[in-house]
Amino acid sequence: MILYSKHKQAGLTLLELLISMTVGVMLITGIIQLMANNKQNYLFQRELARMQENGRYALTVLRQDIQMAGIAGCSASSQVNNLLDTSAAGYSDTLYNLGQAVGGWEYTGSGTETAPGNAFVLSSSVSSVLSKWKDASSADLDSTLQNKVVKGTDVLVVKSTEPAIDFISTVPVTFPINATSFSISTHIEPGKIVVISSCSSADLFRNCAPLPPSPLPSPPPPVKRISCVGTPDNNIVNLSYPYELLKGNEDATIAPVSINSYYVGIGQNNAPTLYRKDYSEGAPLNAVPLVEGVESMQVLYGIDTSGNSVPNQYVTAAALGANADNVVSVRISLILRSLEEVEEVVNNDSLIAAETTLNSVSDRYLRKAVSTTIQLRNRGI
Repeated sequence: MILYSKHKQAGLTLLELLISMTVGVMLITGIIQLMANNKQNYLFQRELARMQENGRYALTVLRQDIQMAGIAGCSASSQVNNLLDTSAAGYSDTLYNLGQAVGGWEYTGSGTETAPGNAFVLSSSVSSVLSKWKDASSADLDSTLQNKVVKGTDVLVVKSTEPAIDFISTVPVTFPINATSFSISTHIEPGKIVVISSCSSADLFRNCAPLPPSPLPSPPPPVKRISCVGTPDNNIVNLSYPYELLKGNEDATIAPVSINSYYVGIGQNNAPTLYRKDYSEGAPLNAVPLVEGVESMQVLYGIDTSGNSVPNQYVTAAALGANADNVVSVRISLILRSLEEVEEVVNNDSLIAAETTLNSVSDRYLRKAVSTTIQLRNRGI
């Protein structure tokens, strides 16, 4: 005989309910903690990967430009005659002297604050005081970079020539040394700094041709070196050589000059950013942001003082002095910073960049130092 209870389950006791709620809360808390940890780990790995990729890209861009520095056609850049007006306002050897293939400005602050062996606290603000930076001739930072460059960071300038452009001529011709106009096959923008060269000599000047009509005529307007508008102007002196075409010798060519400055500024959302500014037309073009998250750039220049194309020592831009024409390699160190604070605890990073110790403020940003040494193909061996 089977007996059935007259009383069926009607609910939960208070104790059972409390136990169920406790277990449920523990499970939910565990799941939330797991999700939070996964998110934190994802953010950390994402920022780390972004920093690594940004560092790789930044060094690649700098390497490609620096390796080609100093190229001036068939002539060595150290043999290029500078026909720009070096006494004019706005002229700077650091920016326009092709003989100084690479150079720049070292942040010296009130003395030698970021020199090798010293320590400096990373900054997140720009400075309006141009005298805090010095170049090889102890000149202050160019005024076009005022309020652009983050304190404590260096400015790098790289100069070379672009692919050569042929002259227009169907018969042999010799350009007299007092020539001021040159017919070319491809248009060169007015204001562009150019080099006319052969294997015997080379001269640098600014294209003073006026703005051409639209549409562009064929053949394009000639390159001129008189009646310039803006700076730097040309010195109206003779060319160093009577350049020749179609005479059985090395034909002369003319090539635009590339002048790029690299510096760390403040970008979108106040993120430290590596910028490039183009000075190849005299007055600089708008700066182009290249890489976000570059917090500092420190540069040392390898100088050859023995004439064997091998660097004897590495110095700052401010310490180059008379060796500004003897740079054969460049050592660049970048401090990369995450765009978001992803460290679990507040910390103070201490990183070495170009033999300078850079200390961070207390925050939760992730940081990494990357560096490379780049040989100038036109100078080194």
